[in-house]
Amino acid sequence: MKKIARRLFLSCILPISTCSLFAQPGDEVIIIPDHAITKTAGNEVISFILKIKNQRKNAIDGTLNCLLPEKGLSLITRQGIRVTIPATDSIFVPVKIYAPSKIRAGKEYIVRFSLKEQSSGQILSEGHCSVMMNTKRSVSLYALSTAIQLENNSDSLIIPVRVVNNGNTAENVTVISSLPYTTGGDAFYATRQFNIAAFSDTLVYFRKRVTRRMLQAEGFDASIKGFYTNGELFGVSGIKIQSPRVVRRFNESEYQDSFNGNYLSLSAENTLNPYKSYVLGAYGSALTEGGKFTYSLNATTWRNSGNTPLLRNTWINYQTATVGLKAGNIDKSAEINLNGRGASFFISDSLHTNTIEAGYVEKNYNLIGISNKGRLAPGNAGWLSFSHNKEKFRLNSSLMYDNSPYTYSKSILSSNTAIYQVRGKFRMSASLHGAYSDYSLINERSKISAAGDILVNGRIKKFEFSSSNFLSLPSYPGMRKGTTSLSERVNWMSGSFSVWGNLNYNRFAPQYPSNNTFSPRYENLKTEMGISGPISQGVTLSFAPAYAQDKSNSYFVGNENTASSLKSWNLNTTLNCVISSNQYISLNSESGIYRSSYSPGMKYHLKTNLNYRYKELGIFSSFQKGAFYFGELVNAYSMNKNDYTMLSIGPSIQKDLFHKKCMVTASASYIRSNISGSSLAANSRVEYDVLKHTRLFAGLAYNRLSYNNDHYQTNNLQLGLVQKLPTPGIALKTNVLDVFLYKDVNQNNTYDAGDSIAVNQPLLINQIMFLTGKDGNIHYKNLPAETYTISTPYLKGWYAADSRIYLNKDTRTEIALQKTGALRGQITLSFSELSFEIPRSKAGVVITVTDKEGRSYNTKTNEDGEFSFYLPAGKFTASINPENLRAEIDCLNCQQYVDVSPEKSTTVSFVLKVRNRKLETKKFKSPGLK
Repeated sequence: MKKIARRLFLSCILPISTCSLFAQPGDEVIIIPDHAITKTAGNEVISFILKIKNQRKNAIDGTLNCLLPEKGLSLITRQGIRVTIPATDSIFVPVKIYAPSKIRAGKEYIVRFSLKEQSSGQILSEGHCSVMMNTKRSVSLYALSTAIQLENNSDSLIIPVRVVNNGNTAENVTVISSLPYTTGGDAFYATRQFNIAAFSDTLVYFRKRVTRRMLQAEGFDASIKGFYTNGELFGVSGIKIQSPRVVRRFNESEYQDSFNGNYLSLSAENTLNPYKSYVLGAYGSALTEGGKFTYSLNATTWRNSGNTPLLRNTWINYQTATVGLKAGNIDKSAEINLNGRGASFFISDSLHTNTIEAGYVEKNYNLIGISNKGRLAPGNAGWLSFSHNKEKFRLNSSLMYDNSPYTYSKSILSSNTAIYQVRGKFRMSASLHGAYSDYSLINERSKISAAGDILVNGRIKKFEFSSSNFLSLPSYPGMRKGTTSLSERVNWMSGSFSVWGNLNYNRFAPQYPSNNTFSPRYENLKTEMGISGPISQGVTLSFAPAYAQDKSNSYFVGNENTASSLKSWNLNTTLNCVISSNQYISLNSESGIYRSSYSPGMKYHLKTNLNYRYKELGIFSSFQKGAFYFGELVNAYSMNKNDYTMLSIGPSIQKDLFHKKCMVTASASYIRSNISGSSLAANSRVEYDVLKHTRLFAGLAYNRLSYNNDHYQTNNLQLGLVQKLPTPGIALKTNVLDVFLYKDVNQNNTYDAGDSIAVNQPLLINQIMFLTGKDGNIHYKNLPAETYTISTPYLKGWYAADSRIYLNKDTRTEIALQKTGALRGQITLSFSELSFEIPRSKAGVVITVTDKEGRSYNTKTNEDGEFSFYLPAGKFTASINPENLRAEIDCLNCQQYVDVSPEKSTTVSFVLKVRNRKLETKKFKSPGLK
């Protein structure tokens, strides 16, 4: 028993564990999972096979149970499977577990199995295997304003920054704002450290008193950088802060932070554990005369462990305007998602209208050694793609080869997608995918399969509609294997109120090779109607009644599959209240009645989430009574619970110390469930700037899980250092640019009689600010040869389109200002219960307006999703580029036609629909199974 306890303890604390069997090799009954550890990206069904070997001379009649020790994973397979094993024989039992996207990344989840004799209740054998959620780190930041003008009467400088976490794990991040020495005295560094939850965003403000040297300087850059706890850079944003000038001399060192995101970090994790790890991270880039060189390094090694050092997110990249080459860890997202070690390159024209890309990877996430030692070969893959991008038409074609030992197949997949913007505010896209799969490794016939989708969206007056439809054959080798997905939505908007209705149908019925013992089937239907809008200033409310129906064959009663079903009638309610600029509260709930195949009659269920924020203090809480998903139903049924209940609550806080050189953050959470017991987690972190570019940090994470009479506890102490590195400067040949501005009163784009000189007109050249003199001219000297964008901010009803000039000699140009009209609008996010979990921020979406000559105007939405343009009179196309949106979002009316009149206001709106989640199934097979 000591040996068993030691194995159980190690399986809970090691980052990577191996499968251990409670039954020893000499035992008469042995449970052998086909995989010791399975990694998942979340939101998918995991399938594996248990081999139960009976070495007795008599048959066994028993009951197999599966135990999930904590909240996170959900058991799909029926508990209490009756098994009969003949003497000296073996049977194979499929087990299915659902891993949602919300489970904690990087943590090992132990799945335990026990076989009890039916007559005596004696435990005949026990075993376990592990499931780990792959960590997806995806934090980004951007400044709400990229150019700030300092007037002589300015007394303070305020820089707002939006930080967005699109990853699947909460992150402790550090955001740093820095100003150069030209601001007066020592360089100014302000640090904000905080914890940002998965799929959320927050707004950070940096404030600095304006000094005389700031006003006297021609201009300087404020640099905003974001770092993970290990020092890895996740985002950089620059803001031009300047006083307008008539004449400027370009000085690269004056406008660039020489420490532009390059860094080196070293940290130690699990320092209280004999199996501590050491992490080395680095990132850097350097400009060359013809392009840019970039590199990334992330290396991890373990003490007292036989594991191979891990080298991931490590690559080198060189890119020019038309050619790029990358080697190291490669990721490719397509119909088959590929990642591994290899190389890729692209070649394109100067405008990136036509691009060819090719690459090859060995599907091994460790750049050195073998990441799946002792298992099947990792396989390999390659691809060749072509893309054509025009304003109204886009075409993407690719050819992909995938050698997958895990599925015993070699596949060739061809994908073609065409997107066309139809006049009249309609957008259409169609995709067709064909595949050939070779199963000769298991002596099966090759298969030809196909998949395709059609998407249509548009707007007719106040009505918006969208239709998204996908179909694939059961043997299709892509991620959406054997899938039928139909999503239809209609939305009506009147002012700030919105009424919508949608219908979603999803069917999952893949076909696997004959050596698979189980083929899953899943079907879901949901329909919803809703209304949302403001009920008072700062308060919005939405109601959405919904009906949902789920069916699945992935649940077992005894040794046979049963048809499981779940029907529910719910009301979804969301209330958001902005109390002040630094205080808000949000409440959403889902409640109703449901009927399932696991209990007779109708039952009531309720799920609520409450979030409150005041300055640095945040509090969250969640309560659930009753089941909403199959996994919750199965767990409650298998443990003889009348209902599923869960309560969670937790605070978070951050504080600056020692004149903001030190930042302390802390958070805690408590979760209690009648199924998985209770858990307590606490995290704290301290960062201190010991030197101008050197930071020390320490973090402590505490976790304690209690289930029945068992307790599991882990502690992780992390220590590290981050050193920022300079970027070398570049000397380039220089030129002179002169710009003349005038008011084109007669709108003929020529300076002639009746026109007037634009005096004291602001002008931006690559975001460097000028102010025209009495003659309407500005003079910019010492410019390197490159493309420059000239912008004229809206001023007293006069405006001009941005213009681009490639400067390789001294140049003079004239810009005509024209009388403008206003184009205002907003974006709306459309969600459903099955939608992906993404931040609901409406800020930072790029809106483009194009005139009939092809000239483009761009802006970004604010926090409320609002945007505005001041445009010359004429006909325009307002659009959102879908490629700039998250992969989970479809724009229902991405291109609309508008007519702008002088000194009048025109309105337009866009609807961004968040796609529904698709359940994906992984089938894991062991070559040792007979």
